[in-house]
Amino acid sequence: MSEATDIGGGFEEIPPNEESIISAIVDDNFKTLAKREGVTQRGQHGKHHGCLSACFIIRDDLPDHLKHGIFARPDRFKAWVRLSNGTWYDDRKADAHGMSIKLEGVTGEHLGFGAPNEQDFLLVDHPVFFTRSLEEYRIFNRYFTRILAFLKKWKDPIRFLPRLFWMVQGWLMLRLCHGGMLRRSQAFASASPVSLLTSCYWSTTPYAHGDDLAVKYMVRPIELDRAGPLPARGNGAAVISRNGFSEDLAKRLADKGWQFEFGIHLHRDPESHPIEDATVHWDPEGTAFIPLARIVIDAHDQTAVAQSMSRAEQLAFSPWNGLVAHRPLGHVNRARRDVYLEMARRRLEANRP
Repeated sequence: MSEATDIGGGFEEIPPNEESIISAIVDDNFKTLAKREGVTQRGQHGKHHGCLSACFIIRDDLPDHLKHGIFARPDRFKAWVRLSNGTWYDDRKADAHGMSIKLEGVTGEHLGFGAPNEQDFLLVDHPVFFTRSLEEYRIFNRYFTRILAFLKKWKDPIRFLPRLFWMVQGWLMLRLCHGGMLRRSQAFASASPVSLLTSCYWSTTPYAHGDDLAVKYMVRPIELDRAGPLPARGNGAAVISRNGFSEDLAKRLADKGWQFEFGIHLHRDPESHPIEDATVHWDPEGTAFIPLARIVIDAHDQTAVAQSMSRAEQLAFSPWNGLVAHRPLGHVNRARRDVYLEMARRRLEANRP
């Protein structure tokens, strides 16, 4: 029997063995930590293109029912925006791409999994995730981490053959036994954008918004007149060099900043807006976006973009680093609580002088 928790008209369903499943997921993810150029990098979203200084500006016209947490009143927060690749270090390859946002100077009751004055938001350039349940998430992590460990560490001559064996086994198990989940994961990592500044980003997973509402987050660029064409998806490389995204950032941000709109899709119906099934798009028609804030990224010259790389290695982002009013919901987020905490702890310890 699963434990059910009502939130925003939907339900979190927590299986009785969740703690042991999440512990296994954490252990699997440790395999993906690897050193690159002397630095232990994140197991996933290891390549970043900058950690950009920004301002997060809360709107002054929000209706009362949306005034919760950091959105309770008009305000401005110092912010950092990290842009990243999900898997590959070559920007010409199709991939998932992340936007992580860290706000500083936040006040309110904190979840206790990070700095008490911070609020993090994590998003990717695909509207949905690829697992429907915690068990699916466990299965995917069991096999995909074997593939990822081989891709990161294949140059190690001592462990090459066993890692190759586990990689092939992982791929075959996903392909033959979990084809639907594999196809969803491939769609998740299929974007070939022209620029990370022209992309839209989604949280894919739900969050509480106060005591009674559940939402999913979305970020979209405001200045599409400067952005050029919207990003292609899965149609081959849209950048022409291995480090094309950081080069694009330096070019577009050289003279002036960039702006995004931060908003939500509201949970309205448990059937069409499930809390636990992260494969369901809450706004497939693209008509239900509610803007809450504006992200204003500062101008950065080429030197500033390059210097921001070291800052990105020193920071850790987690959906659980934030206020109780924005508590993460669903199986993916409950697993991330421990995965992100332990992975960040090991990475930062390994990089400590």
